[in-house]
Amino acid sequence: MHVEKSLQGHKRLPVAIKLLDTKFGEIEKLINPELLPQLKSVPIWLNKDIRTGACYHPNPKWLEANDRMPEKCRCIELQNIHHFIDWEKTQPMMVLHELAHAFHHQVHGFKNPVITAAYKNIVASGKYEKVKHVNGKLQRHYALSNEKEYFSECTEAYFGRNDFYPFTREELKAFDPQGYAMVETVWKVKK
Repeated sequence: MHVEKSLQGHKRLPVAIKLLDTKFGEIEKLINPELLPQLKSVPIWLNKDIRTGACYHPNPKWLEANDRMPEKCRCIELQNIHHFIDWEKTQPMMVLHELAHAFHHQVHGFKNPVITAAYKNIVASGKYEKVKHVNGKLQRHYALSNEKEYFSECTEAYFGRNDFYPFTREELKAFDPQGYAMVETVWKVKK
């Protein structure tokens, strides 16, 4: 893990480091062991408050255009220490979500026919247009943003709890069986 200089001595830094260690421990129990070396090789940057949430950086040109360090390419950036800690209750799979992006990009080059087919199917179905969010409101599922987000959101629901319906593995299986099967195939889930 890389810690931005602005966080040196920050009172919440030990909390964030402990939470990240906890998340990695959880992920190690969830993901097929043969895929863990790839996930563990993804560098993570922790920032004070550069932006909201977290992201995976696949594109060095975007980083340069946005005055960000090009060294963060192919890395996960937890862009706001407060969000990382405080959103844990509503977005407990944030780290896995971003690791799913890294896996999708670094292993599949963002081109996986199983993911593409499942995404096209769910878009055509219209099922994710109005779903419950963890805040209780009905809204368009973030997974509809693109197939990258779809894969990461389904990964969250399958392995833990998502902030959009389907929230859990059982709900994903019932509501979006092709998305459920996609997760099992791409992540090589052993039954």
